[in-house]
Amino acid sequence: MNRCLLLISVLVLTSSRVSPAQAGPAPSTNSPIAPTPVTVPGTNSPIAPTPVTLPTNLPDATTTAAPAAGLNPLTMSADDLAAWGYPPQPGPNAAPQAHAVWAQAVTSAHTRIFPWLARSNRAHGPTLGSQSIVLSNSTPAVASAVNSALGSYNWSGYLDTNTDGALFTSVFAQYVVPRAQQAPGTCTGGWDYSSTWVGLDGAGAGANDVLQAGTYADAYCGPSEDEDSSSSQTTATSYSAWYEWYPMNATNISGLTVKPGDNMFVAVWSTSPTTGGVFVVDFNTQQYVSVNLTAPAGVQVAGGSAEWVLECPSISGNLATLTNYISEYVSGAYAVDSNGTTYAPADSTPVVMVDQKMQPISYPTLLGTNAMQIQNTGSSVTGLQ
Repeated sequence: MNRCLLLISVLVLTSSRVSPAQAGPAPSTNSPIAPTPVTVPGTNSPIAPTPVTLPTNLPDATTTAAPAAGLNPLTMSADDLAAWGYPPQPGPNAAPQAHAVWAQAVTSAHTRIFPWLARSNRAHGPTLGSQSIVLSNSTPAVASAVNSALGSYNWSGYLDTNTDGALFTSVFAQYVVPRAQQAPGTCTGGWDYSSTWVGLDGAGAGANDVLQAGTYADAYCGPSEDEDSSSSQTTATSYSAWYEWYPMNATNISGLTVKPGDNMFVAVWSTSPTTGGVFVVDFNTQQYVSVNLTAPAGVQVAGGSAEWVLECPSISGNLATLTNYISEYVSGAYAVDSNGTTYAPADSTPVVMVDQKMQPISYPTLLGTNAMQIQNTGSSVTGLQ
C-alpha cells in the first residue's frame, strides 16, 4: 500500500500592509502596521484592520489576513465576508437553521492559521458508478437504512443534483472526525484510507470537476522494524485537513492540527466559474483556515451537484483500501443554490459504497433533516478488488 506523500516546503512571506502574528490580544483597528512583518506557514495568521490577500506556497491558492479585533463576521456585508475569506452567509430569514450553523462556525473561529500547503498523491474524484449502478443486493441493516440508494465504488453519504435548475454555489457541514483503524484481525501491510468532505460537482452535470474540502483519517499496520519490540506489527494513524479541485490531487493543509473526536466545520463555495473558497474550523481548538482557490486550467465550476461524503480515495491512481472508521456523525449539512434556496440530506439521494459484488462497505443513515450517521461494515477491502 502506498503511503501518502507530503511535499513540504517552508516559505517565508512578507507584506508591507499587515502586522506580524502576535501571541497576545489582537491589535485595535488603529494600531500601527509593522513595515516588514514576517508570516511563517503553519503559524497564526497576521492580523490586519482591512482585508489583505496573502500568497501561499502554491500558485493556485491564497489566504487572507485575520481580521482585527472588533470586526465581527455576523455584522459584515456579503462583500466584506468574501473579502475576509469567510463562507457566504445563508439568509437568516429564508434559511434560519442553515444560518445558525454558519453563525456558530464563524463565531467559533478565533485563531486563523496561515496554511502550509502540500500537494499529495491522493485523489478524490467524481463518484465511481453511482450514475449507473443501483444497489440491489444489501444486508438487512443497510436495506433498512436507505431506500433507492445509489451504489458507488468510492463514495458513501448523500448527494443532491437539484432538479429545479438552479446551480449550487456553496455547501457545508459539521462532523466528528472518526478514529482510524484497520479491520479487526487484519493487518494489510500498509495504509488504509478514508476521507470526509463536502463538495460541489462530484455527480450529475459537470462531474468532470469537483471542488471539495474535508479531513482524512488513515490507519497503518505493517511488520515491526524494531528488533526489541515484543510485537511483530507496527501501527500508526494519520489525520489532516485538505482541499482539492479535481482533477488536481488533494492538497494537505498543515498547521491546522486535526485529531479523532474533533468537531469540525467545513465549507466550500464558488465565487466565479474559476474561483472558489474553502473554510475549515476545528471547534475543539477554535483554530481555522481560509483558502482562496483558482481552478486548474480548463476547469470550471458547473454547480450541478452538492455532496456530503465519506470516501475511499485513490492513491497514485489506484483505489485504496478503506479505513475501518466504524462510524461518523455528520450534522448541520446544507447546500445553497444561486437562488438562495437551501438543501439538506433529507432532500437528497443516499449513496452506499459497494464492492464489485455490490456488497456494502460503507453506508449512510438519515437522522432528521440535516444530519446523518455514516457507518462501515467492518470490511477492509478495496472497492474494485
